[in-house]
Amino acid sequence: MKTITQLIEQIRELRAEGLTPRAICMHKDFIGVAKSDLVSAVLTLSTGRMPLMLVLSRKANECLRIGDDITVTVTRIRGGRVSLAVDAPKEVPIVRTELATQPGPQARAKSLRTPG
Repeated sequence: MKTITQLIEQIRELRAEGLTPRAICMHKDFIGVAKSDLVSAVLTLSTGRMPLMLVLSRKANECLRIGDDITVTVTRIRGGRVSLAVDAPKEVPIVRTELATQPGPQARAKSLRTPG
């Protein structure tokens, strides 16, 4: 299994040889490499820093824990939509990302749950 650092070096070499990003992803050396690892390597090359996101795969009715008090459960998968259930302490705000960037009380009113 290759590390992200090894993947980055290999991608740099292939780019220097003139391969396109698509050709690099389909290169024989990357067969069997997890897509998330390839994405991390490409993001690292394009941004100059290692991504800090953990990417997990879950099926319907499977859960993941965040710390001791937060559980996220995949309740349904239909087409391109995933329904999640979040069990968290009341003081933890839960807001959709697109609403978190909106200022003011309208965004808070649309949030799933805010503390208080």
